[in-house]
Amino acid sequence: MSKLVPYALKDVPNLIESGIFPVQKLSYEAQRERKAVHGQTLTTLGTYWKGRKPLILVRAIILGLLLPCTGNALQDLAMFEKLLAVDLVGLARRAFVRGLITPKHILQSKFSVSNINKYFQNSSRKPISIPNSDYMQLDEKDLKAFRWNTGISQDDKLFVIENYLNQLDSYDKKADLCKRPEEVDQDWLYDPVWSNIHTHYSKWDISANSFSELITQLGLLRFGKRPRVGDPFAGGGSIPFEAGRLGCDVSATDLNPIACMLNWGAFNIIGSSSSRRHVIQETINSVRESIQNDIDSMGYDLNLENERAKAFLYCTEVQCPQTNWLIPVSNSWVISESKSIIAKMVPNESRKSFDLKVKVNATTDEKNEARRGTVQKGIIQYNLRNRRYETPLHVIRNDYTDHNGVRKNKLRLWKKFDIAPDQSDVFTERLYAVQWFTRSRTKEKYKTYFADPTEYDLEQEQRLRNYVSSNLTDWQLQKLVPSSEIEPGSITSEPIRSRGWTHWHHLFNPRQLLFLKCLMEHSINSELPAESLVFAVRLIDWCNRGCRWKASDAVSSSLFYNQLLNP
Repeated sequence: MSKLVPYALKDVPNLIESGIFPVQKLSYEAQRERKAVHGQTLTTLGTYWKGRKPLILVRAIILGLLLPCTGNALQDLAMFEKLLAVDLVGLARRAFVRGLITPKHILQSKFSVSNINKYFQNSSRKPISIPNSDYMQLDEKDLKAFRWNTGISQDDKLFVIENYLNQLDSYDKKADLCKRPEEVDQDWLYDPVWSNIHTHYSKWDISANSFSELITQLGLLRFGKRPRVGDPFAGGGSIPFEAGRLGCDVSATDLNPIACMLNWGAFNIIGSSSSRRHVIQETINSVRESIQNDIDSMGYDLNLENERAKAFLYCTEVQCPQTNWLIPVSNSWVISESKSIIAKMVPNESRKSFDLKVKVNATTDEKNEARRGTVQKGIIQYNLRNRRYETPLHVIRNDYTDHNGVRKNKLRLWKKFDIAPDQSDVFTERLYAVQWFTRSRTKEKYKTYFADPTEYDLEQEQRLRNYVSSNLTDWQLQKLVPSSEIEPGSITSEPIRSRGWTHWHHLFNPRQLLFLKCLMEHSINSELPAESLVFAVRLIDWCNRGCRWKASDAVSSSLFYNQLLNP
């Protein structure tokens, strides 16, 4: 550091100015990162921010603005790619961590292994006597028997993987076998890079052994101090987060308070030290355990056999004006595709409604019928007494346009104290299935099963509703559950128009309100209240009346699969 001359790079063009930028590789890496959706680094906080810039792109731009041109464009590009881990050595390390490249793939490839026994062994661990020219002719069964040699060093394994990747004819084929750069331990991933950096930039006495040191040294050479990145529209936080992780000073702000909270979480949770993250995780585990103990003690999630519920499946119910029957509404009654579990509609003439019966091992015809559900493209449709009935939802809601051209309907607007529909409402709710944990365990995992709600379950549901209703005002005064009105807007007016929900707590049913109350209470009282509350963003997204049921995986899905509020 003492040899560095401040402002030595002041007038030296940077790589971006000179057009040195690995566009093809970065485009592919950025696409892979965005396609990871909830697997992206910053979505750990629970929010898939649509406008969030890929971290690899942010890193490339910052480095491209700081790295100097040396006069050797090819070598400048090579160093740039090494710092982004998109060169062959970086790809090999990323592939090594992912573990998709097996001896079978290598032996089937064009890459010729000169000493097969140094790298591989067969299932019996005996020396391989196949001549080097013949092992490519082995059949599938014999190839599967090969393993990495027990005594192979990490460097030797990386050498083989690197050579295997080198014979692939496109970058995307190589990258598809790798972890994304930010998923790999950064110290280990870039360990071979720094000696090359020292040599290439020896003219300016750069001697960095980490990104933080490199950024500091480049900043001193260009600006006389460590560079500062400012982001006045921080949004999902990828620019300030990646800039800070590289070693820049950072200033960031946003008018959206959610964006500010996410940025705070990115720096203080995801970007914290490993020891700090351990404390955060322990705190969150403690909060989760406390919530579970609270809910278990109330008994609302337990059946008569003392089994705990994993999921409660609700549906909307409307009265059809053509038949005056109550129709359960869902776009599919398939509960689990893989296990062929459906909810079968059975007419109940005495009550003029349909009973929903959970059926396991449904036939193909029954599953096909269940997939059609009772609502498609805004039209309620069902069969009754060998006749097909269809009624648009806008007719059931009594939609109309007033003299100002504003769309309205005759739905009852919910009051602040409402937590569930009134029986006279156009849209009512019903619990139609429960997923229970059994008492038996297999390999540390509990088994589950789906069942119709029993009379006891429905009584518990009513007791829960009464309990939440009687305590709602107190919880709102303590700011444990929402209490504010929904402000009308292009998106926020949708729950008001389509369901009559007027306050934010109407987006949560009684069971969810109880959970949120426990979550807030224990988070506030925890050792790290702010860190615990940041994760409430994810929990709220996955715990509301707008959540959907994914029959393909037999799990619930979040509300914000797009940027709308879809009740």
